[in-house]
Amino acid sequence: MPRLIRKKNNSVIATCVLTAKSFRERCIGLIGCKRLQTKEAFLIPACPSIHTFFMKFPIDVIFTDKKFC
Repeated sequence: MPRLIRKKNNSVIATCVLTAKSFRERCIGLIGCKRLQTKEAFLIPACPSIHTFFMKFPIDVIFTDKKFC
C-alpha cells in the first residue's frame, strides 16, 4: 500500500493511501464514509478541484503538481 511522506522532514502523513482509479470512484469520493482512519488518505489523481457536498466530516486537502511536489 502506498504511503504519503512529507519530503521536507521525511515525516509520514499517511500510511494507507486509497486511490480513486475510475471515473465512478472520483465522483463518489468520500461521500458515504463516516470518517477516514488515522493516517489514512484518499488520492484523486489529476484533479484540479474538489467539492465537499454531502461530506459527513471535515477534511484537509493537499494539492500537488504532477511530481507530487
